[in-house]
Amino acid sequence: MRHALQLWNKRRRRHHGFSMTETVLASGIAVMTVAVLFALLPGSLGSLRDSVILSTDSRIVQSVTASYQMLEWAQVQKLRHTGGAPLFYFDIQGDELHAKSAPEASFVASVEVTSPPQLPGAQAPSTRLGMLIIRIAKGTSPACLDDPRMHRVHRVLLAQTDASP
Repeated sequence: MRHALQLWNKRRRRHHGFSMTETVLASGIAVMTVAVLFALLPGSLGSLRDSVILSTDSRIVQSVTASYQMLEWAQVQKLRHTGGAPLFYFDIQGDELHAKSAPEASFVASVEVTSPPQLPGAQAPSTRLGMLIIRIAKGTSPACLDDPRMHRVHRVLLAQTDASP
């Protein structure tokens, strides 16, 4: 009876818990996994930031282009000849704000209307096309728009859609 009890105790001990080797091996795998995840974190956060800025830029360009497309062509021509770049302010999601001092202002954009490039095969530039040059900078200071390292430039062709001459 005693011999059977000893065998039963050995089997029971063998099936309860992990050996030291198994524990160290599992801990090493867990530590390596966590180290790899932390090593990938800065790169993925940088990519996330870049994709948010790209998405916001797209929304800003779309918003500005839509507002200029709604103008009469005579107004667009007047803006082309008078120069000056009006400033627009946007929040982090690319929604236009009507006040520079709004606490959620995150981006500033300037818009310049210029003559479009000459189209292939055309003898002269079209009078029914205009080019919007949209400069977007993170922050609310217009000085950011003067430094080429701090702003991004987007160009959009604008076509006359109304019946004015």
